[in-house]
Amino acid sequence: LGIFALVCIPGIGIIIYSNQPPNEPRERDYVLAGSILTYAMWVGMAVLALFHFLRSRLNFGGLPAAAVATAVILIAPVLMGTQNFDDHSRRYLRGARDYAHNFLESCKPNAIIFTYGDNDTYPLWYAQEVEGIRTDVRVINLSLIAVDWYINQMRRKINDSPPVEMTIPAEAIRGKRRNQVFYASPNQEDRTMNILDVLRFIGEDHPLSTGSGRTVDSYYPTRNTVLPVNARELIENGILSEKDTADIVPYIPIKLDKNYMLKDELAILDILASNFGKRPIYFAVTVRPQKLLGLQDYMQLEGLAMQFVPIKSNSQTRQYGIYGSGRVAADIVHENMTQKFKWGNFDKYDMFVDHSFAPSIQSHQVVARRAAVKLLEEGKKDKAVELIDTYFEGFPNMNFPYDYRAYYMIQVYLQAGEYEKAKEHMRILANNTADELAFYSTLRENVLESSYSDEFRLAYTTKENLLRNVEQQGDDAFLEELEGMFASFEYSEEAIFKD
Repeated sequence: LGIFALVCIPGIGIIIYSNQPPNEPRERDYVLAGSILTYAMWVGMAVLALFHFLRSRLNFGGLPAAAVATAVILIAPVLMGTQNFDDHSRRYLRGARDYAHNFLESCKPNAIIFTYGDNDTYPLWYAQEVEGIRTDVRVINLSLIAVDWYINQMRRKINDSPPVEMTIPAEAIRGKRRNQVFYASPNQEDRTMNILDVLRFIGEDHPLSTGSGRTVDSYYPTRNTVLPVNARELIENGILSEKDTADIVPYIPIKLDKNYMLKDELAILDILASNFGKRPIYFAVTVRPQKLLGLQDYMQLEGLAMQFVPIKSNSQTRQYGIYGSGRVAADIVHENMTQKFKWGNFDKYDMFVDHSFAPSIQSHQVVARRAAVKLLEEGKKDKAVELIDTYFEGFPNMNFPYDYRAYYMIQVYLQAGEYEKAKEHMRILANNTADELAFYSTLRENVLESSYSDEFRLAYTTKENLLRNVEQQGDDAFLEELEGMFASFEYSEEAIFKD
């Protein structure tokens, strides 16, 4: 009874007590460790119980009883091993390493890349430190850059990456100094200043009273700053090519809209301004938009990273999110994805794909889609098709079941006039969508509306798009095939699509 209580209390009991939500950012099996360990004790005691039962009730000898008890108990781990090993084996899994490789290979030589979270930082450090991949690239994590020791690490040479230049001296940011820098204009005018001059001013001691009895080390005297552009320096250092000279702006305006800057914003601004023109500077496509400091229109998508360039473009963030910042260098994306990127062995083996891969999967997908659309606009249909071919090879249905996102990629085939290629993937998508809709048709209307309404709309829209596209192609036989897939279930569309 005591062991039974120990199984229940740290198991079901802790779930009820902590009121855990059904959705978590990652698996929380460790909260059940106490229950699992106690259950293991119970299993161990069962071996002895079975042994005594065989000897006392069935008159087994000592050795046969021990052998039978052991064999019976071993059924459980053997069954678990045979059924679960293939799902959890990482023998062929190279996803984290290869996706890290893809982030690094999106950068030009001697580049700086800003990353944000765990999944786009630690694998990159592993790839560099353990496997020696692109050790010329300096990875700067935006989640750590608010502290002095990490900022000052950037001033050192690491592997093949030279020190990162900074204008504000190390002593000026030590400890709590300049954790927050306020805006103040002594002359009551917001004159335009060179951002490097503003950074030098902030790095000097200009004590300022905040009005609450507190004095800060320095302040910034204007909200209007500019970063001058030296086109020749950019070309000589391989940051831009000669063909880009017509689009280069003479300076990049940097608007410091807030009344204060935090230390991490100050450090990012310092690195951008102090190294601009000398080294390529990138932001990983997984960073939070606010970390771009309002410079979205001066980004150039080149893979899983966006380069900070002195070319103003109209961002397409409404359609693509952060991936739509600035312009897209479609030819560079094509070269990187088709010639340099690796796919984690997901293109070769049927493996379990953990949901933690989702951000990286989405990043590859949206980048490929935006670049392919741009290639179509430029009349480079062959390259657009090759790019989508590469995407589907890297993310096959066996590991990444097609959903509404796959339809966006299939659209590129249709727009390029490659209907037969599109048809192959449309059939897979239709099968998956029919299965999904069949599941929704089994749910009560209130459950469907409260828990799966968005998923249902997306699946239903995908179905309608597929049928419409095939009908437009005049492929009656395939249209009949698809209609047959989608005709085997019923559901209330009105309940979902009502206003």
